Amino acid sequence: MTLGLGWPDVSRETGADMASGRLGWPTVEAPTGDPAGPVSMTPLTTEAVDGDERLTAHLDDSPSVSVDDPELARLRELLRIAGDDLRSRDDEPVRVISLANQKGGVGKTSTAVNLAMALRLLGHRVLVVDMDPQGNATTAFDIDHDPGTPSVYDVLVNGKPLGDVVQETQWSGLAVVPATVDLAGAEVELVSELGREARLRNALQQYLHECEQSGPRYDFVFVDCPPSLGLLTVNALTAVTEVLVPLQCEYYALEGLGQLLSSVNLVKEHLNPQLRVSGVLLT
Repeated sequence: MTLGLGWPDVSRETGADMASGRLGWPTVEAPTGDPAGPVSMTPLTTEAVDGDERLTAHLDDSPSVSVDDPELARLRELLRIAGDDLRSRDDEPVRVISLANQKGGVGKTSTAVNLAMALRLLGHRVLVVDMDPQGNATTAFDIDHDPGTPSVYDVLVNGKPLGDVVQETQWSGLAVVPATVDLAGAEVELVSELGREARLRNALQQYLHECEQSGPRYDFVFVDCPPSLGLLTVNALTAVTEVLVPLQCEYYALEGLGQLLSSVNLVKEHLNPQLRVSGVLLT
C-alpha cells in the first residue's frame, strides 16, 4: 500500500513484503545464478562527446547487466532525445525569464536554480542573474558573495559591464551574476538617477550581444527577483521577455497574485512592451 504522495507506507507492509523488497519501489533482478544481486546504476552525469556536453547514464561493469534489457533501451532512447532533439540551436533567440513574486518563500530561487541546472544538463548554456540581496541563488552555485565582491550591484549603481562580474560555476556553461548585501541599498542610491528602471536591461543586452559576436552564446537567462515589487524587481521585469510566477498553493499567496500581475501590466505598458507572463508554477 502506498501513501497519497506515492511513497510506500512501510508501517503497513507485512514482514514477508519487507523481506522480499516489495515496498513500492521497482527492482531489477539479476540473471539466475548470478551472485552479484540486483543491477545497480550510478547517478546521471554529463560526459563530453564530440566536443559537447551530453546527458549520459553510466552502468557499472557488473557482468549481470544485460544489453538487451528493455528498460535500459528505453532509458537510452530518452537520453538520446534529451541530448539531441532538445539541444539548443543557434537560430533560436535567447529566452530571458524572470522568477517573480512579491511574496517570500514561494520557491523563486529554488525554481531558478533547478531550471538552470536541468537545462544545462540538456546541453543548453545558462546564465543566472541574482537580483535578491540575500544572494541565495549565488550561494546555491557555490559562488562567493561577501560584501565588496564584484556583483550586480556594481552593474546597476556604478555602470560596470555585466561581463566583468559574471562568474562561471563548477559546471561549464552555467554562469552566475552574483548578488551581495550591497544590493540592499541600490534602490535608495538609484532613486534620483535617470533611466534607473532600465539599468539591468541595458547591461544585459550589451553582454548578450557581445556573446553573440564572440561566442559562445547563452540559450537561457534566468533573473531571480527579490520578494518585493520595488526598483530591483522593476529592473528585472524591464530586462526580460517572460515572467514565470512561482505560487504556493494557498489562499494568501493567491491574494497577492493580482497585485503582481498589475505591476507586470504597468511595466509592459510603460517600459517593456515585449513582457508577458509565460506561466504560473505551483510550488
